[in-house]
Amino acid sequence: MGCGASSGLGATDDDHRQQGTQAIPRTSRSPDAARIADTSGAAGASSKTSANGPPDGNRSPGGNDASAGGLAPATGGADPQLRGDSSAPGGRQHSGGSPTGPVRTAPAVENVVIDDAPLATLSKGVTLRGLRRLRELIRDFFGPELYDTLTTTDVTAQWVQVVTAPYKCRAAEMTSLLDPSDVGVPYYFISHAWKNRFEGLVAAVLEQLAAAAEETVVWIDIFAVNQHGDTPYQQRDVSAFKDVVRVAAGGTVVVMGDVAAANPATRAWCIYEWAATLATHGSDGLNLAISAGDRAEMVRSLDVERAECFKAEDKAYILGDVVAQHGSTAAFNTKLRLQLLLEPLSYAVDMRRLRNQTEAQHTTEWDWEPLNAWLAAPEAAAAAAAAAGAAAPAASRVLVLVGGAAEGKSTISAAALAEGGPLGSTWEAAAAAGGGAATGGSGAELGGAAAAPASGAPATTTGEGRQMQMQPQPQGGTQGGRDLVAVHHFLKSGDRRRQEPLRIIKSLAFQLALRLPAFCGALLQLDAGAVLRLGDEDVEAGFEMLLMRPLAACHAATEEAAAARWPRQVVILLDALDEADPPEEQQPQQLQQQQLALPAAAAAGSPLPQSSDAGSGGSGGPSVPSSPAVVAPRVRGNAALTLLTSQLARLPPDWVRFVVTTRPNAANAQVLPSLWRTFGGFGPVLQLAPGQLQRQSIPSAAAPPPRPDDGGVAAVDVAAMPPAPAGRVLLCRSIAGLCSELGLAGLRPGLWDGSETLADLYGMYDAIFASAFASYSAAQAADASALLAVLLAAQEPLSQSFLQQLGLGAAALRQLPGGGRLFYVHEHRVYLLHKSLGEFVLWGRKSRSADRAWQGAGIVVDGEGGSQCWPTVDPWVGHWRIARYLASRELAAPSPYCLKYLVHHLAATAAAAAATTSVMTYGSDTSGEAAAATTTTAATTPAAALDAVLLDFGFLTKVCASGNGPRLISALGSMPPAAHSRVSYDALRWLRSSMYGGGGGGGGGLYGGGDAGSSVRGEGLGSLAALSRSVVFAAPVTSPLQPLAAEARRQSWCTETVLPWRAPYSDWSALSLSLRADAQAVKALAWSPDGRQLASGGDSGRLRVWDMATGSCSAELLGHTGALSALAWSPDGRQLASGSGHAGGRGDQTVRIWDAATGQCTAALQAGDVISLAWAPDSRGLATAGSGPGGGLLLLWDSAAGSCLGALPGHVGGAWTAIWSVAWSPDGGALASGGGDGTVRFWNAGSGQQLGPPLAAMDRGGGDGGGGDVNSVAWSPDGRWLAAGVGDGAIRLWEVATGQPAACGPLMGHTSAVMCVAWGCGGPRPAQAPAAAVAAAALGGVDGDAAAAAAPPPACRYWLASGGGDRVIRLWDVVHGGGGGGGLVASCVACLDGPAGLVACVAWRPAAASAAVKVAAGSADGMVRVWDVAAVVREQEQELLRDATAATAGDGGGGSQAAPAAITAEGPAAAAAAAPSSALESCGDGGVGGGGAEQQQQPQQLDEGPHVSVVWSPDGKLLAGASSSGSGGGGGGGGGGAGYPVSVWEADSGRPVALLYGHSYAVSSVTWSPDGRRLASGGGDESIRVWDVAARRCVLTIHPQIQPSGWIFSVAWRPAAAATGGGGAASGGDLLAAGCGDGAVRLVDPETGRCGAVLYGHVGAVLRVDWSSDGALLASCGSDDAAVRVWHVAGGGDGGDGGDGVRCIRVLQSPAAAAAAGGPSGMVAFGQVSCIVWVPRAAAAGVRGGGGGGGGGRRWLASNDAGGVVRLWGLDDDDDGNEGGGEEASRASGGGMRCKALQTGHTGAVLALAWSPEGRWLASCGEDWTVRLLDVDLDVDLDVDLDVTAAVAAVDGGRGAAASPGVGGDPLGRSGGGALVLDGHTHTVESLAWEPAGGRGRLASGSADKTVRLWRQQLQRV
Repeated sequence: MGCGASSGLGATDDDHRQQGTQAIPRTSRSPDAARIADTSGAAGASSKTSANGPPDGNRSPGGNDASAGGLAPATGGADPQLRGDSSAPGGRQHSGGSPTGPVRTAPAVENVVIDDAPLATLSKGVTLRGLRRLRELIRDFFGPELYDTLTTTDVTAQWVQVVTAPYKCRAAEMTSLLDPSDVGVPYYFISHAWKNRFEGLVAAVLEQLAAAAEETVVWIDIFAVNQHGDTPYQQRDVSAFKDVVRVAAGGTVVVMGDVAAANPATRAWCIYEWAATLATHGSDGLNLAISAGDRAEMVRSLDVERAECFKAEDKAYILGDVVAQHGSTAAFNTKLRLQLLLEPLSYAVDMRRLRNQTEAQHTTEWDWEPLNAWLAAPEAAAAAAAAAGAAAPAASRVLVLVGGAAEGKSTISAAALAEGGPLGSTWEAAAAAGGGAATGGSGAELGGAAAAPASGAPATTTGEGRQMQMQPQPQGGTQGGRDLVAVHHFLKSGDRRRQEPLRIIKSLAFQLALRLPAFCGALLQLDAGAVLRLGDEDVEAGFEMLLMRPLAACHAATEEAAAARWPRQVVILLDALDEADPPEEQQPQQLQQQQLALPAAAAAGSPLPQSSDAGSGGSGGPSVPSSPAVVAPRVRGNAALTLLTSQLARLPPDWVRFVVTTRPNAANAQVLPSLWRTFGGFGPVLQLAPGQLQRQSIPSAAAPPPRPDDGGVAAVDVAAMPPAPAGRVLLCRSIAGLCSELGLAGLRPGLWDGSETLADLYGMYDAIFASAFASYSAAQAADASALLAVLLAAQEPLSQSFLQQLGLGAAALRQLPGGGRLFYVHEHRVYLLHKSLGEFVLWGRKSRSADRAWQGAGIVVDGEGGSQCWPTVDPWVGHWRIARYLASRELAAPSPYCLKYLVHHLAATAAAAAATTSVMTYGSDTSGEAAAATTTTAATTPAAALDAVLLDFGFLTKVCASGNGPRLISALGSMPPAAHSRVSYDALRWLRSSMYGGGGGGGGGLYGGGDAGSSVRGEGLGSLAALSRSVVFAAPVTSPLQPLAAEARRQSWCTETVLPWRAPYSDWSALSLSLRADAQAVKALAWSPDGRQLASGGDSGRLRVWDMATGSCSAELLGHTGALSALAWSPDGRQLASGSGHAGGRGDQTVRIWDAATGQCTAALQAGDVISLAWAPDSRGLATAGSGPGGGLLLLWDSAAGSCLGALPGHVGGAWTAIWSVAWSPDGGALASGGGDGTVRFWNAGSGQQLGPPLAAMDRGGGDGGGGDVNSVAWSPDGRWLAAGVGDGAIRLWEVATGQPAACGPLMGHTSAVMCVAWGCGGPRPAQAPAAAVAAAALGGVDGDAAAAAAPPPACRYWLASGGGDRVIRLWDVVHGGGGGGGLVASCVACLDGPAGLVACVAWRPAAASAAVKVAAGSADGMVRVWDVAAVVREQEQELLRDATAATAGDGGGGSQAAPAAITAEGPAAAAAAAPSSALESCGDGGVGGGGAEQQQQPQQLDEGPHVSVVWSPDGKLLAGASSSGSGGGGGGGGGGAGYPVSVWEADSGRPVALLYGHSYAVSSVTWSPDGRRLASGGGDESIRVWDVAARRCVLTIHPQIQPSGWIFSVAWRPAAAATGGGGAASGGDLLAAGCGDGAVRLVDPETGRCGAVLYGHVGAVLRVDWSSDGALLASCGSDDAAVRVWHVAGGGDGGDGGDGVRCIRVLQSPAAAAAAGGPSGMVAFGQVSCIVWVPRAAAAGVRGGGGGGGGGRRWLASNDAGGVVRLWGLDDDDDGNEGGGEEASRASGGGMRCKALQTGHTGAVLALAWSPEGRWLASCGEDWTVRLLDVDLDVDLDVDLDVTAAVAAVDGGRGAAASPGVGGDPLGRSGGGALVLDGHTHTVESLAWEPAGGRGRLASGSADKTVRLWRQQLQRV
């Protein structure tokens, strides 16, 4: 609503509600308003007065009050959905009401009907379509120019009042203005300030509701309120504001407008409207589209007394109502500020429903004595202790009400909180008056009745000094006069908001602030901005800020005033902890089975089963798991329980106590032990059953539980805990009453005798559903089923309007089974009566068909029972229906629900669709609005819809900006692999990498180690620029996300391909996750049995648990005080064991056992210096290995009892010889251990006796973990083989039965100690065909599959992983029985690199977990890396194919390669052949076959980068790159493949053509011959090599005699169009120029290898040489002199400088560099000039004065300079040496030089430059990892005459004389703002090359990230 209700003519102020009217009465609600809210059905008769006739007898809008569970809104009012009102959002469409049209002025006589009902304004909202029409009418009335300046007041006074004056009516009542179909009950109330522009108001409403249907109705005061003060209607309309807010189901839309002109936060009416909204709808109902900063400012400045109001009577009315309802304006301000600050949850729906149930169960009487006794216990104990002169014992701090489904736990909670209950007080009523929506209370509105503050109540002072009454004293009664404050939180499994810890904290803080003045004062002193910036992950910070510190301060204040201390205790009630369990762990079937077993268990006196392995610690022997598929609980999966035990438990223990209700099965049946472990130290945890609080309950035999005896860690004996008494299912009474109302006779005899069970409840549910569906038509049954599916799929309670949009409106709601009692409406949202109802609907059909245990249990049903009368409800249908609507209607302006859950719904539907087609069949209904939704999008399948959403970067940006990125990743990660499309899989990998990469997440894509690109991954993804840039770095080039990222960045250039074409560029890397797991070394890993979680530990002592779907750290378990060295997950998934030891004595020498579900430590075992541990298969026995004072220590433990069963002696050695590893056999009968004595020993697990003699790994060598130490032992999955990692770098295998070594012998390959080994199974296997066969198949020859199939299938096949000090993880393919020999054959199939330190641990994902086999490794760099083995195999096969192709494609028919001639500077000489090696490089010594076993091929491990030089072949078909790293060694020939390669690829396909080995050190430069047949390369091995590319061989090796440095930094082949010198002709391609490390440029004959001229002059190495396009000029640049020298080369380049053949004609330096060069040392500190490039001659011809040939033309040269600057040098064409004259002539020509500086924008040094062939683009690259393109117009950019004179050096044939400095300063160049930035490289970019003219205009860039990228222009030039 607006901040003004009406406006009179002649108004002088814009912010008024009423003018020229009577004073507004101080009643906030008229009797008629109360009648409308409290009357069922229509609001009662009212009349409408026609301007031309009598009343028409119509009724004013009415509504239904929420009766007990009825399908009507609890707030009453005319609800459009239940009435089927067409004006509601999503209602049926109407033909009238065009949004635009000609102006229709009011006719002289119009049939205007004035609604004279007291609350008539409630039905005068306007549809969005009608609002558009009104805007057009008003614009046409005033004209466009004047219209844009009008305020809301202007429009009201000059248009609304004018057109309605003849009838004294509301604007919404004039049919000439609005079609009647565009007027109705509002869904949104619009709050605005009148001084703002009218167009701003309309535009803001339409923008915020852009996703709403045109039929959505909004209430805007200027149209809905009668604006004539001389009528009685205006007073009524203004008095009904709060009623309008109440019926507006969607809440209030706040239009802030121009806050400088009129800030709604300073307007009294706006503040009043917001308060009414918060009281009615809660914080979710206030749609306030402002930033956190603006909200914080509102919290700080809000004050209703200081708020502006035009009329004094208006302000008096507002303040009077505020005081009447809230006691004071200060209290009102405080409550509203708290609401805006904390945005608390609403519990009114819970309190109302549960209290109504209590009233309906009229036979239930509560017995509060046990609860009262618990509340009084502290004072009673203190009094008794004082009387006895002793210390008071610790009182029980927790009361837990534990019972099964539907036993009345939540009902009891509500009754206890009610007024008169043990936890209730008169304060409840006062709190309800102030914040009923948030606190529950009686459910009253903010303006409801309030109790007056009791005398002496503490008060707080506001900033203005006014006293605010905050705390009335509690009443006595059942509380015995005790002083307490109770706050509460109700958890709901169907409402994710209720499970978020931060929202729980905020809601509890809000309630405490309303009750405790000191607490409230502490909260309001907080930085509001800091509070509002808290995110979901800031639980600890939020707890400290909002609860811990304020409550501690409040507690201290009460202690200081002990005599008047109040309250004496604070009670926090948390209801339904079980409903916070992860959805997949809420297992209704198991709950049902346990619940059905309760009566029998109670009768037999047996305790409730706490877990599936309860009692397994009996007589011994490994137990067989009940199910082969173990599902491990999520560590700390119940966030509410974790909040209670980790944070809330730290609140002042002598003041804050807890009441908790739960099912016993919560947290994997660990909820009760968890509470004991947390609170047992404060006294026994009082455990009650619901029946013990009912006077007619079954007597319970439960005795007070014993207090656990903890020794630092609470040791809870579950068996000793009291049993949960069998409880009656209290809900049965209500449902039985409903059955009677529905006429379902035949209740089970004895149903009221206290023996009601869950079976009775489900039987009655079944009968109700069967009866309802039997009465439906086919269409009604389909709607009801669809609505049930939607309600089950919803993640939060859905509004009626939203359901209406889905085509499931009022009619479908009324049809739901139960007559409005099983499903009910509160505040326009639909709820299920009870969790048991959702469980029954969700899985009841399957259970009924399989186990008809409850059929007829509660009610006798005729025939075969109800189960055959209603269909199965599939929640995936609901997911699809919700998702389809959200995806089609809300992407542009998504609602909070859409941002949170759209992808969740789509992912769930896609997963179901991948498994069955029933979803699509069931979800294809297109009735109602659903049909319109489906026609708006082409995504007709879940997968297509999900892809479309994920490709909408605008939506994804909003998701990330709202903090919902983790939810999106979780939703995608939950999808099975088969359900993923390429888009969804890419989105998951990309988002996981970008959001969690390096700091806890994915490193697939480009970030294997978490270092490269860390700056990118550190950016938030809440902006389109950041989100799209992250795609560039994280996703493969082929990803469908890449084009969208380029489009979002408005980038016209993109990466076309990356060479070498392999992962992670062609596809996602096999490295699927890279987790920053520890600040120090990672020493231990353990997978959960189901493979969903991975635990890691390291030297920091932190145990972290990772969600493998998202890559996020889901839990951190603290307790160890030293380094972690061992981890193991129990086979049943319920426990984790961690050991701390070794690490240089930094371990705490304990083993801790953790309960997986709660994350709590259940035992701490003193086990010495623990290095390794292992669980027995029965999940009870535990073995630990390490060292103690006497040497190695091997211990066996009973984990359940926490006792040591004994030590296993046997390993020998010195006092510090450790046992490094222990492993339990798969059958549990034996143990294996390996130690520092170099032996492996076997032990009988039952007796502890050693089995057989020890197996010697080898003689022990020296050093810890080296020599012969056995560092790791592992059993094969079948128990037949044992593998040991040994300190000598070998892996040794033994057959366990015989103790004999495996026939294959030790597996060699690691170059350092093997620290870890692990077996795995499953997944794809590598191809067995030899590399030659693979290559032949690729070339169209032999079928590679045939070669692979030649070997017989193996009998048994496993994986073996190993890691060690060489930082490599090796994967071995181990086959037993392969080849027909019956032995063991092992081959290394992959070497996984990436770790930057020792690999300490490897672990395979359990085979039963998923078809995706993964291996994880932890290393000394603190990282955990996870590889997808299938992708590893695929990459290795592609690598073999690629390299085999490169080795064989040009072999010249298979003949041997000719030995090239070796040439030195002195001339030809015989030398050793330097033949290129095979591309099939071995990564080590290989798997050595022993005993006749063949040696296996080792995997390829080529390092082809960095690419410091890249060049195109003249025809543009091939690319060559020089590598500065390689496999090392190898001498000149690089025998065996050792050395540094030159790579050649096909440019279009990316296929490797050749890997040319020969250089024994880094290759610095490559260049093509002009004919494209040969390559020349130079490098650090002092040689230049000439290659025949077609033959793949080196034909010439040149060794110039260079001193002192032999490095060849640059080579350049002279172009074919060589210039003539002195009239002589020179043939093209006759010279190679080489820039050398000794400061000289050498000219070499590439045919003979003879060295011609040696050109001196540079100081330091010559880093780059480049020929002009005509071959006449050669430019060179040096490392230390910052100079570019230009040489004229005539003929064949014979002779030195100063001769006829070659001479220096220019020395080009920037002025600063030239001045520095003139210093005494001759060294330049200005910076290096490391790259030069000539402007293509054809491009330079266009420069003014240029002629393209000779004469008056000008040549242009570009060079780099410091600070990202590029300098362009212009040389006159006559500077080619033709004029003669030597040094003097050279100096004389210097005056014609031109120089211009261009700023590229690089943030580091520029390392390479390249001009496009046509001269348009100047490309640069550098240290900032980017390539930048400057679009240079030579005519404009270079046609500037700058007074810069190049320094010309006199060359004397020596080392070069100092150059003369130029004059003038550095010229100013164009800024780099126009440069295009090409992102993608992940390291320094070092080389550039343009595709030759006639090609596709591509640019190649070579980088230190070991890749060459090809860039192309994909869009029009921008």
